[in-house]
Amino acid sequence: MAEHPAGEHQPPSPAPPALVAAAVPPSSSHSLGTQRSVHEILGGGKYADVLMWKKKHVTGGILLGATVSYVLFEWCGYTLLSIASNALLFLVLILFTWSNLAALLDKPPPPIPEIQLSEEMVENIAQTLRLELNRALGIIHMIALGKDFMLCVEVIAGLWIFSLVGGWCHFLTLLYFVVVLAHTLPLIYDKYEDGIDKYLEIVTAHLKSQTSRRQVSPLQNSPS
Repeated sequence: MAEHPAGEHQPPSPAPPALVAAAVPPSSSHSLGTQRSVHEILGGGKYADVLMWKKKHVTGGILLGATVSYVLFEWCGYTLLSIASNALLFLVLILFTWSNLAALLDKPPPPIPEIQLSEEMVENIAQTLRLELNRALGIIHMIALGKDFMLCVEVIAGLWIFSLVGGWCHFLTLLYFVVVLAHTLPLIYDKYEDGIDKYLEIVTAHLKSQTSRRQVSPLQNSPS
C-alpha cells in the first residue's frame, strides 16, 4: 500500500455499492401509491401502445379519423346513416366492377378476406361486458347503501360534470372530446406525472380532511 506524506489530505475511500444503494431511498414513479407505469395501468397491450403514442401512425390515424368524422357530422350536417349508405354504395360498385373486369380480362378477383366472428371471440366479448356490468352494478349497490362516502362523492361529482358538459355541447362533440382526451391525457400524465401527482395529493388530503370533519361533527353535537 502506498504511503501518503504527512500533512497531505488523503481522499476517503468510496463506500461499497451496497451501502450506497441502501442509503438512497427508492424513487417512486407514482406518488399516489402505485409503482406501475401508465402503460401498465392501461393494460400494457396494443391499445395501451396506441394511447401512449408508441404506434404513432395508428394513434394519428385514429385522431384524424375522429376529426374528419366530427367535421362531417357536426359541421357539414351529414348523418351516420347517410355516410354509411354512401360509403357502402361506392364500395359495392367498386368491388362489383372490379370483379367483372377481372373475369373479362382473366385477372385475379379482388383480394377480399372472409371475415367471421369466432365463438371464442364472442364469448370473450360477452364475458367482458358481463364483468363490467357487474362491477357497475356493485358500485351502484354500494352507493345506495351508503357504504363508501368517498365513492359516492366521486360518482356525484362525475355525474355533475357530465351534466354540465352535456348542457354545453352535443353528444357527438362530447364523444369527440373523449376520444381526443383518451389519446392525449395518458401521454401528458406520463411526462409530467410528478407535478400532477403532487397536486392530486393536495386535493386528496383536502377532501379527506373535509370528510373527517363531517364525520366528527355529528358525534360532537350528539347529546351524551
